[in-house]
Amino acid sequence: MPPAIKTSRLFLRGLEISDLTAVFNYSSEPEYAQFLPYPSITSIEDFKPIFQNILGNEDSYLWAICLKGEYQLIGMIELSLESLTEASLHYEIDRQFWHKGFATEATQVVITWTWKNLPQIAHINADTHSANLGSQRVMEKSGMNRIKTEIVTWDKYPEPVEVLYYQIDRPIS
Repeated sequence: MPPAIKTSRLFLRGLEISDLTAVFNYSSEPEYAQFLPYPSITSIEDFKPIFQNILGNEDSYLWAICLKGEYQLIGMIELSLESLTEASLHYEIDRQFWHKGFATEATQVVITWTWKNLPQIAHINADTHSANLGSQRVMEKSGMNRIKTEIVTWDKYPEPVEVLYYQIDRPIS
């Protein structure tokens, strides 16, 4: 379980199985899933093994994003170790909390935590659908730079989609 992290407005704590219903509730909304490569999840029974698999990933640090002073999550953020020197960052926020800077705040603090606590990590990567302007802003405000664009096929869409890839490098001390 990752350590708790506090910011001026947020409390990041380890993600738990008890968070299943809250994550299902926001991730099952079609608007939430519009920029993801898989269709909306429609049943909590189908979601439970997916969520358990996420929790069981030993190569990831998973935090529940909570408002400071509250335990109920408003989203989650994951730092996945992809190799000895690279990690990837994934974040999601309940739609009712979009456009308030919470994803940016959580992303910035996890990047800072990574540089401080995982000295072997030289690069952090993230990606987004090209139409997801909010996610692009989160990555850019967090210091990430776009490094490439690819056209990929997602089963849920009849046409290929454009995916933007971002990266931030460890600051030189």
